[in-house]
Amino acid sequence: MFAEQARGRADLDLDVLDLAGAALPDRLTGHGTPTPDAVAAVTPRLTAADAFVVVTPEYNHSYPAPVRTLIDQLARWAHALREARSARPCLAS
Repeated sequence: MFAEQARGRADLDLDVLDLAGAALPDRLTGHGTPTPDAVAAVTPRLTAADAFVVVTPEYNHSYPAPVRTLIDQLARWAHALREARSARPCLAS
């Protein structure tokens, strides 16, 4: 529903990333190991965004494992995002 509404706005360039088809790993890699290919494949899409919205069901009072895995795998990217947050809009709930 969110994507349908966002597509209707002429001022947005929408890129939908469905984690169900992203084949993300179900566990983290060890420190110093390369980023898994599936995570590396979505990183450019996230870093190119001016903002992003996560739409996910609640699972056991949290979010599903693929969402958590993506967040954890992209910790370095998330650190850079936090530093740039003042220049980018952010929506969280």
